[in-house]
Amino acid sequence: MKIIHLNATSVRNKINSISQYLHSNKIAVASICETFLNPSDSFALKNYTIIRADRANTSNRGGGVLIAVRKDLNVKKLNIPSSVQPIEACACEVSTAYTIINFISLYLPPRSNCDISKLNNILPASQYNNTVVCGDFNAHHNSWGGSFNDPRGRQVLDFFDSINFVLLNDGSMTFFGPSQSALDLTFCSPNLALRSTWHATNDSLGSTHCVTQVEIAFSNSSAISPKEKIPRKINKAFLNKKLKEIFESSDFSYEQFIQDFRNSFQIKEKKKDVAPNAWWNVECSRANTKLKSALSTYRSFPSRQNYADLQAAQKNYKYIIRREKAIGWKNFCANIDSTMSVGDFWRIIKRFKGSPRYAEEGLK
Repeated sequence: MKIIHLNATSVRNKINSISQYLHSNKIAVASICETFLNPSDSFALKNYTIIRADRANTSNRGGGVLIAVRKDLNVKKLNIPSSVQPIEACACEVSTAYTIINFISLYLPPRSNCDISKLNNILPASQYNNTVVCGDFNAHHNSWGGSFNDPRGRQVLDFFDSINFVLLNDGSMTFFGPSQSALDLTFCSPNLALRSTWHATNDSLGSTHCVTQVEIAFSNSSAISPKEKIPRKINKAFLNKKLKEIFESSDFSYEQFIQDFRNSFQIKEKKKDVAPNAWWNVECSRANTKLKSALSTYRSFPSRQNYADLQAAQKNYKYIIRREKAIGWKNFCANIDSTMSVGDFWRIIKRFKGSPRYAEEGLK
């Protein structure tokens, strides 16, 4: 099960990049903070359920958190009391094929007086088991790679120690300004810690923070997802034969039963992937590759020149995306004529908004 966290510094201008990353990497749950969304803004990611908590004070730009959960998973929104403010938080309960996990996404504004103990109000102590907490804490501590310890960093560490949570960060930097910092943290309950691996990726999706990823490994590979789509056609003769063999045998195997059950379905071939959107091309892929390379170089060698190169790569990536989208739209409008079917028209329109299916070329 793959989980990511990102401080997006506005999701509205990164929706295509975020959608592409989620689908190409098969992300189950995404925690995103600093969405910059207002309560009146609409925001959707195809094939994902969105749980949001927008900053109520619209005059104060920034903030906002959301959790995106893949739609093949059952999700239940958990209410967050207003007493946790100025901490910004949203939470949900996700039912997987193996267990139920609570996910919490947090954002602690840098210049606010946050009482860390208010985090106790998000989930009762009885629900701390099977919980993952991701967020930008804007806190510094040597325990997660900081160059110094500040008061908030000590408070954050003391709080999660008091509830026996485990810090998954490995000391890698997650924020890349003139100086690097580790601001994006992931904590989890002890029962998930041994199953989890954390790493900071070289993808920033145009943000000044990199995407951090956690993968939780579950051993039971034969389990069926709660919302797994089962094909309509079934080989009844094969299934009846296998069921008869199982019931007549004295050694019943649940794993073998599930495997035979799966094998009885005549699964349809998947449709070939299409381009991420109607305007994505080789230039977009190259700009994305250069941005990832510049971020990787700066993380390894944080010099002034490498930081300048990273800024230039981010600027170029945003310019290429805006330019190619504008050119693609103009070309589409110029090619509209009486021979274009209504179906083709709306299919291309949807691809301009960003499709969950991507060509291999667009993902390189």
